[in-house]
Amino acid sequence: MKPDQFDYDAYHRRVERVNATVPAFERGEFLPVCQWTLGDCFTGGTHEKEDILAKMLEGTAKTLAVENDWMPYLEPWLGIGVFAEAFGCPFEYTEKSAPWTHTIVSDVEGLKRLEKPDIHKSKMLVTVQ
Repeated sequence: MKPDQFDYDAYHRRVERVNATVPAFERGEFLPVCQWTLGDCFTGGTHEKEDILAKMLEGTAKTLAVENDWMPYLEPWLGIGVFAEAFGCPFEYTEKSAPWTHTIVSDVEGLKRLEKPDIHKSKMLVTVQ
């Protein structure tokens, strides 16, 4: 789904409805039910930002079509490994898997030897900008 096809009004209505129920939730008057339909976001296709956004918008639209109190949100889904990658850890992002970061140190002394990274040269941090 392209951003210009997404029903932003429906999303804002959901946000307002969920926000209106927060006091009831805090009083324990209902149990929130979560529905998240991003199952197909990271299987097949590319890992290009535009493709990920299109799939997330499609999943969000599916979630909004089901009556529940879940407020979907966009998530870059690169994981916290982007920070490890900035320090030099190999970053693996295959076509059919979630992001995976491999280690480069095996003990505390190895951690102490790490130098502050230049985040502008980090492939993954630059990707999420």
